[in-house]
Amino acid sequence: MSAVVEIARDVSTHLVEIGKGLARVVHEQEQTFLDLGDAVQRIAMQVGGIGDEARDLVRVTSGEAMSHILEALEGEFGRMAELCATGVHGGEQALLARTRELVQNLGVSVREYARIVRTLQMLGIATRIESARLGADGRGFSTLADDVEKLAGKIIEYSSSLLEQGRALDVTIAEAEGRSLEMGAKQDSCSLAVSVGLLDGLDNLKRTMASSRASSLQVEGLLADINKSMQGLVGSLQFHDIVRQQVEHVVEAVDDVLAGLARNAAAESPSGVEELAFAAEVCTLQESQTRAASESLSTAVASLRSEMRTIASSVRQVVLDAGGGSGEGASESTAAKVLDALENEVRAAATNMRELAVQGEDMGRTMEMVASTVSDMTAFLADIEDVGSEIELIALNASISAAHTGDKGKALGVLATSIQRLSQDAGTQTVALADLLRSIDTAAGELKALALSYLDMSRVSAVKEELERLTLALREASGEAERHFRGVASSCDVLARDMERRVQDIAVDRLVCAALDKGAERFAVVAAKARRGVPAGTQVPRERMKHMHQRYTMQQERVLHGRHVGESTDDGMGDNIELF
Repeated sequence: MSAVVEIARDVSTHLVEIGKGLARVVHEQEQTFLDLGDAVQRIAMQVGGIGDEARDLVRVTSGEAMSHILEALEGEFGRMAELCATGVHGGEQALLARTRELVQNLGVSVREYARIVRTLQMLGIATRIESARLGADGRGFSTLADDVEKLAGKIIEYSSSLLEQGRALDVTIAEAEGRSLEMGAKQDSCSLAVSVGLLDGLDNLKRTMASSRASSLQVEGLLADINKSMQGLVGSLQFHDIVRQQVEHVVEAVDDVLAGLARNAAAESPSGVEELAFAAEVCTLQESQTRAASESLSTAVASLRSEMRTIASSVRQVVLDAGGGSGEGASESTAAKVLDALENEVRAAATNMRELAVQGEDMGRTMEMVASTVSDMTAFLADIEDVGSEIELIALNASISAAHTGDKGKALGVLATSIQRLSQDAGTQTVALADLLRSIDTAAGELKALALSYLDMSRVSAVKEELERLTLALREASGEAERHFRGVASSCDVLARDMERRVQDIAVDRLVCAALDKGAERFAVVAAKARRGVPAGTQVPRERMKHMHQRYTMQQERVLHGRHVGESTDDGMGDNIELF
């Protein structure tokens, strides 16, 4: 057996082993490559699902519903502030003081009016004495004395009633003044609770909701970037197909060499030597192609690991951001704490308002009492005016009776003159008393009108119920946002752990690259074996090398081939090839 034949057989044996080994490693790792691709696809789908939840989160935190609730809540706080100011007026104290002053002046006027009684009583006694002295001529004066005494009785009755009612009214108004001061203090407390407690609480709530909205937008943005990166990662999962094609091309080249050696390996034949030269050239070329495939696969998988680690780190950042937005790790969320504090302020303000309403209702009843008492007092107005008329009539009758008695009735004439002067005084007192009663009646009407404006429990209850409805709606919206925050954080935490674990588990490149590197080393050994049977100056068939070049589908293979044989890689195919 010639050396060429022996070398050809040895080369063929090694090439068969190399080809089988390369084909086997790709086939054996086929499922591993597919599993890796499926895992990346599932991760991309998970990222998309989490992104959907993040968009739901933004819808809750940035939607119109949340804005409407906050606006309505602010409006109700404004109503509460207005209600706290209801019923306590700047002129109330002045009106009460003026009414009380009128009542006290009425007492003075009634006492002046009562003096008429004593004068009437004295005149009545004097008239009765003079009438008795005159006998039959004084009978008319006896009747006059009876009228005077009756009138004195009326004045005593009216004066006593007015004085008693005036004293009661003075006490009632004094109580109203005290209650008005208490209401003013309670109003200040209520206004402070609204302006400081509620409005500060609302500001805190707005800041919290704005922070939640900003966190949700940040989370959504991060997940959008992560999703974009994952889509790019999915699109880059071509290295499996590429390395398979590269190995297939290498195996095809090996098969070409084996076929040629099998046909033309006759001892010492020129074609046998030519086949060995072709085998050596192809083995050297496939050594380069195999090493390039190994390096490309190693680089691609290393890039995959790096990109997955980067994405996992970004997912971890989402966990932190979403956890911060939901108050993760705390006993309760920041939003819940702010809402709890705000509800406490609402309850405190409502308590103040209820107390203010109770005082207002009491004050209203007091004003009604004042108005009722004044109404009773003004009922005497017509009677008092009648008294004045009766005094004038008595004075007129006294003058007529005195004229009829002539000189005998001179004393009665003096009495008649006194009664006339009393009539004038009574008229003056009657007008003053009537004016005072009318003034008191007017003031009482104003106080009664105030009574209708005092805060009542129904308005307090209505505002409180609306505030409770709004805070409940806000708590539900906040709870929904928190659930989304926690859902995103939890999903991202699981996803990040899964990605980190999968990165650690990726080993397909080590197995395949080790086999490729071993194949490249064996190609180098076989090339050296083949060259030992090739005399110097033996030409390699260029047409066969060119035919091999045309089978390549990847630019990397073409470049290496052209570099090896010293040919241009511009084959007119343009970009209709895969770039690794």
